[in-house]
Amino acid sequence: TDLGMASTAPVQRFDQTIHLHAFLNEMMARVPSKTADKTVLIENNIPADLPALKVDGNKFARFVELLLRDEILNLPDGGKVTFDASARQTDTTQPVIDLLVRDNGPGLASESIRSVFDPFVVRHDNPQEFGLNLMACFFIIYHHGGKIDVQSTLGEGTSFSITLPVNPAEGSLVQNDRDFLPQMLSNEALWEKLLAGTA
Repeated sequence: TDLGMASTAPVQRFDQTIHLHAFLNEMMARVPSKTADKTVLIENNIPADLPALKVDGNKFARFVELLLRDEILNLPDGGKVTFDASARQTDTTQPVIDLLVRDNGPGLASESIRSVFDPFVVRHDNPQEFGLNLMACFFIIYHHGGKIDVQSTLGEGTSFSITLPVNPAEGSLVQNDRDFLPQMLSNEALWEKLLAGTA
């Protein structure tokens, strides 16, 4: 059956043009990297001259905020997270930006990497902290037609590789088949929960 996908397709409103370096600086000012018990260093190595990205402004800001919060939550005192990025053309000549987010934290065991985007996985020693932040990041990147992957080495750190089309309205890097993903992206109640502020 069609599952009504034509009528429930996610609204794609890429209403903001951003420069990633400046945008990250703005978000770093909004998300404190110092808490009562630790300080985390955030390093912005993204080139200032990368092509501008078209994004869904509210959702993309939430993505950066949640990723920063997750890193700060999971890194020890004195930990460091580094943002790098570069631009390239894909095989279809579609311009994309590759964003690499690396930390020097405790890393994940190999059996844990597959479940890093599972909302019920606890990545922190606080059982109240589930993986909702990263699940939301996963959906927001896919909403922008991008991809996100994680690599991690126990004792050495974790890195997130994110690829984003410069203009997602012109084409997606992912296949929107009739699977759970487009259905989840069109679920407004889920978006409300994922984007709800917790500050």
